[in-house]
Amino acid sequence: MRMVVLASLAVFASGVSPAALAQQGPVSAAVKRSVTPLKSNEFWLQVASRQTLPDAIELAEHYAPHFPRTAVLQAPNGWYAIIVDVVENGAVKDPLARLKQEGRIPDDSYATPGKTFLWIAWPAIDPYAPVTGVN
Repeated sequence: MRMVVLASLAVFASGVSPAALAQQGPVSAAVKRSVTPLKSNEFWLQVASRQTLPDAIELAEHYAPHFPRTAVLQAPNGWYAIIVDVVENGAVKDPLARLKQEGRIPDDSYATPGKTFLWIAWPAIDPYAPVTGVN
């Protein structure tokens, strides 16, 4: 099962049309919310970008089961970045190299400060919002 999922991720990361794969479920609805700012020593781990929001969400949905903090953020150029996590400065190279070597993210994935991202387009619940305790 894991190999099938990894193979599917590799196909999507390569830009192959989703129509070329087996039937896919419907794409989740988009939202529009402010981007949770990162700390000065944090970077977004970006695995891909897509020109259209439906394409970005569809790809993000394939990463989400393996990366619970997957999100789609809009860049100023109109494209949508697929983000799977946040890494701290000084601890970027090792996790990035390991994930690439394991085939979990594409080889051209990178860490970006992403200070210019405009808004979160997906998922409905912000995976980067601060956690508040309930007393």
